[in-house]
Amino acid sequence: MSLINLIPFRRDAPSNVQEFGYDLKSFDVERVGQVEYAQWQHPKETQKSITAPMVDAVRQFVQPGDLVIDIGAHTGDTTLPMALATGPTGMTLALEPNPYVYKILAKNASLNPELTRIDALNFAATQEDGKFTFHYTDGMYCNGGFKTQQKWPLFRRRHPLLVEGKNLNYVLKTRYPEWLKKLTYVKVDAEGYDLKILRTLLPTLSERRPVIRCEVFRKLVASERYELFDFFTGLGYDVVRYLGIEEGPGDKMNRAEMTATKHFDIVAVPKAMKLRRAAPAELQASHIAPRSEIGFAHDAIPDARTNAVRTLDPVRLFFCFLVLSVASDLSAQSNVTLSRDDSTKEYQLLRNGEPYFIRGVGGQVELDLLKQLGGNSIRTWGADNLQQVLEDAHQRGLTVCVGMWLGHPRHGFDYSDEKAVVAQLESCLKIVERYKTHPAVLLWGIGNEMEESGDNPAVWYAVDHIAREIKRIDPNHPTVTVIAELGDHKVESLHRFCPHVDIVGINSYGSIATVAERYHKQGGTKPYIITEHGPRGPWESPKTAWGAPIEPTSAEKAEHYAQGYRHAVADNARQCLGSYTFLWGNKQETTATWFGMLLPDGTRLAAADAISHAWTGRPVANRCPEIVELNVDGVGKLAPGQKFFAAAEVEDPEQDELEYRWVFRSDAVVVANGNDAQSAESDVTGAIQGSGSQVEVEMPDGGGGYRLFVYVRDGRGGAAVANVPLYVDAPIKAIAAAKPKLPLVLYENGATSEPYTPSGFMGNSTAIEFDPECTDNPHAGEKCLRVKYTAADQWGGVVWQSPANDWDGERPGGFDLSDATALEFWARGETGAERVTFLVGLNTTDGLYHDSGKTELSSVQLTTDWKRYRIPLDAIDASRIKNGFGFSLAGQGRAVTFYLDDVRYVGE
Repeated sequence: MSLINLIPFRRDAPSNVQEFGYDLKSFDVERVGQVEYAQWQHPKETQKSITAPMVDAVRQFVQPGDLVIDIGAHTGDTTLPMALATGPTGMTLALEPNPYVYKILAKNASLNPELTRIDALNFAATQEDGKFTFHYTDGMYCNGGFKTQQKWPLFRRRHPLLVEGKNLNYVLKTRYPEWLKKLTYVKVDAEGYDLKILRTLLPTLSERRPVIRCEVFRKLVASERYELFDFFTGLGYDVVRYLGIEEGPGDKMNRAEMTATKHFDIVAVPKAMKLRRAAPAELQASHIAPRSEIGFAHDAIPDARTNAVRTLDPVRLFFCFLVLSVASDLSAQSNVTLSRDDSTKEYQLLRNGEPYFIRGVGGQVELDLLKQLGGNSIRTWGADNLQQVLEDAHQRGLTVCVGMWLGHPRHGFDYSDEKAVVAQLESCLKIVERYKTHPAVLLWGIGNEMEESGDNPAVWYAVDHIAREIKRIDPNHPTVTVIAELGDHKVESLHRFCPHVDIVGINSYGSIATVAERYHKQGGTKPYIITEHGPRGPWESPKTAWGAPIEPTSAEKAEHYAQGYRHAVADNARQCLGSYTFLWGNKQETTATWFGMLLPDGTRLAAADAISHAWTGRPVANRCPEIVELNVDGVGKLAPGQKFFAAAEVEDPEQDELEYRWVFRSDAVVVANGNDAQSAESDVTGAIQGSGSQVEVEMPDGGGGYRLFVYVRDGRGGAAVANVPLYVDAPIKAIAAAKPKLPLVLYENGATSEPYTPSGFMGNSTAIEFDPECTDNPHAGEKCLRVKYTAADQWGGVVWQSPANDWDGERPGGFDLSDATALEFWARGETGAERVTFLVGLNTTDGLYHDSGKTELSSVQLTTDWKRYRIPLDAIDASRIKNGFGFSLAGQGRAVTFYLDDVRYVGE
């Protein structure tokens, strides 16, 4: 038995932890201005300050616009000088796994948006993904870390804290690939684990060669100190003594000097770099002007597969080394009630006894930006990665309308199938049981548009059954079910068949201005929430002669957002409890830009500004530019090779310098339904000549639909976008499939919707039970995919498709997987006697867009232990794989259950 298991005071998790707030301090930093800092009130936390020399010490190595990383950020006292050095045009990543400390770090990350751009990441940097135990000297979790070396007295760290670690190198390459090119400075402070962390970053350090500051921990023995020195010199670095946060680097060190002092910091500098002692005037000249108050936030949600190794202050390493804080503060469960004034018939949502009007969005990204713009809530459509979503929201003071996805009849779900309906009920109740005590939960969202026409009472009965059971196990959070528009009698049916549903959620787009009036006329007496609203949808917009919907400009959409909010929400506050605007993020739905309020890099579009104005009553500090007109010389059907000029007329309220980007894309003229996955349209290269506000375009040879997009950015976090549909009057040629980055993940930890959708149910499909959120012994993460074939005979199967349900190869999609060497996945059986066939590709003949090849692993006998399987691709043409993965199995005389996890395409 190990020593750690013999220690009597060891516990697995903290309980009744006293938490501490912060005091807001302000520092007048020379050449920077007023800087705010949240000083943690923990009794063991030392008082912090932010000074000009601290910033100058970093500026010796960092330019405005660079990426810098603080591993072991604690409350942000080292992060903030780094962020001030790289400025608002740069990016600072700050890692802190301790959930109690992280709250203060997150606050500091949000305090100075005009001067800094900080992504606070709540996990530890580790070699492998996993959960670890840190130990702390106090039960209030100020100082501690990861303890594995028995020669370090464990008995001094009596208070354990469970944390999660992630591989930071993977995070950087998958979440920050563009920023990674600008990496210049890394700080690691991990109480002796600095070298272990740095080794996990070796590929990035070798490629980008940033300056590295780290700690020579007092408990490192001579061999460990020499190993650290040799690591740097082996990479071609000079090792320099670090004199302090205000003094910066001192003289170059030799190997023997690593043991001359018990505890100190070093700076590793690439040999080609010359240290410069920058004078204040020089530093001042390099400083950039403050940016807008809005638009600084980037996606701060760590990728589920990141293995983070973070650097912290001596005690913070322990945090960094292991955490994506699984243990968040759940001490204060929220109590949400619905009140009604009988005299005025006014409804009000109360959260912990206080009025709560929903200023929400549909989406889970850029939560710091959402908070800054005045939002207070987010809505999900399902429970994928829900724990992390709730944590991220709670840390920013946001609430969550937790969506529970219900089956759609047009997708094959049969509401007359009692077994399927009961399984769906049980799945929803598991979500409620697991998360009902989380303080970020606001409402339980039962389904989204599953009623379709509203004519099937069985759908309404199923919804009400779920609502009734939720009330039984969680009376503290109201229920809402979401319908697509009002239809002719949906309101009547919902009120008649669903007495246990508290609130009606309404998704409305083109007709949003009249929702309140129509709801009242149809007898709606329950309170309602506008659960989706945005621009006029492609299904209700004018179309070209060839059927392509004409998309409004981003400015025109913003006006529709504002008007819809005013008429349906603000002017009907007696019955409307608020709204969730669609979509906080971006997605391909008819086009790449129709519904997103943000661009993929987090840049705001005018819709975000309009909703912020509606929420707060004031415009944002720096507004998005406006495309007044997109002029094209020659529209309609054009000949192959025909050339024309296109020009964008743009206005910017603050007269900011504008950057133009033109993109020419194929257009399959698919008027998408939001509940169906749609593949991104392909860019057509070589069609655009020129730059700036006017370009020349040459139409391609292949016939069919295309779109010309223009993106205009103001450099201050705002953008505008517009497009025009075009058509080549010639025989249609297949549009090449997009080539994805590898690895391409099809399933992991509960997520199944992108990039391929498991929509292709085959054979005896009613006998297939498909649970992507199974928690029974997953291979990795918290969830795996459980498949059960309940019939003893016949056969069944499921195929992951792109786009969904395109059996006949009629629509563009799929991926060019020529660079992939194999599809890999993990599988296990319930008993070890299961035989399953796994496949890549399915339809190689039908339609213009069929699979370019197919292959399979036939009749694989599974084991009860997880085993990795590999389907090689070297023998097939993988230039377009529409059916990315699938399985089939024949009846085996009994029910068959097996499990899948970590399904992905990999390269060399």
